[in-house]
Amino acid sequence: MDETGHECPYEEADIWEALPKLVGHEKGRAYFELSNAAYSRGNFARSLTLAESARDLFLEMENEEEGLAHSYASVAYSLNSLKKLPDAIEQMRKSIEVFKSIGLKDEWTMRRNLANWMQTAKRFEDSGVLFIKCAERELFEGCEVQAALDFFGYAQALCELDKDEDAIKQFRLGREYFKKHKEVFRVAEADFFIGRCLNHLEDGFEAEVYLRKALITFELGEYVGRQSQALSQLGRALTFQQRYEEALEELNKAHLMIRHNGCVNFNWLFIVQKNMIRALKGLGRDKEVLELQRKNDVLDETLELEYK
Repeated sequence: MDETGHECPYEEADIWEALPKLVGHEKGRAYFELSNAAYSRGNFARSLTLAESARDLFLEMENEEEGLAHSYASVAYSLNSLKKLPDAIEQMRKSIEVFKSIGLKDEWTMRRNLANWMQTAKRFEDSGVLFIKCAERELFEGCEVQAALDFFGYAQALCELDKDEDAIKQFRLGREYFKKHKEVFRVAEADFFIGRCLNHLEDGFEAEVYLRKALITFELGEYVGRQSQALSQLGRALTFQQRYEEALEELNKAHLMIRHNGCVNFNWLFIVQKNMIRALKGLGRDKEVLELQRKNDVLDETLELEYK
């Protein structure tokens, strides 16, 4: 049993026993394997220390670029898990540089991870550039489904930059590939995101078309979380059309799903209630507007959501 209270696999115990006698590549590889073992147990601080040891050893050696690249990536993953995102991004950049220099395809997996991290860091332009490069690479390799996922990532970045018309083009492009490969759920997701972008553009009529298609698939597949999201966006689309009673009916469905789905997602609850407030204002139900706004103000004090 190690210091974290977990039983060490026999192989891991052997590595620890042999470690003092190891040198060069074998020692670097041992640190790397021990880092992975610590990471798998959720001991990210220990994983980071071991990955850094592996990285530093490989840096001192010649012709060990592959070990160095993987070690940089391992350091990056540990840093990300420790919520040290800027440092994780920098280490992942270094990993990509080394993978690129030796021509390993792992480079593109790392680029995709980096793109996702940059979105989390709200570096949306950088994220978008990476996603589109990944998409182009996957199309070159003939991996159309993965390319479609990358187009989605690019589209999400465009949404965050308020470039909704451009985002719609990317979602539609991804949708074409998902449809070609009969990815039913992914096609529905594309319809949902297109509908959401159209709502951002206040085109409620067109948004309704896409959102109702998405909702049918989410209902058939019993994707409750996605159903509530689609219902909320549908309610918003109806609000733009001044169909306030219908909008409120759909939004109440979304509200009930969220509150009766076990662990409540307060971020999503806030968004649904924000859309309900819009519909209630349209109906002139000021007392209910004030009550719901009071509840959202309590949530927003902590969540500080940015919501269009």
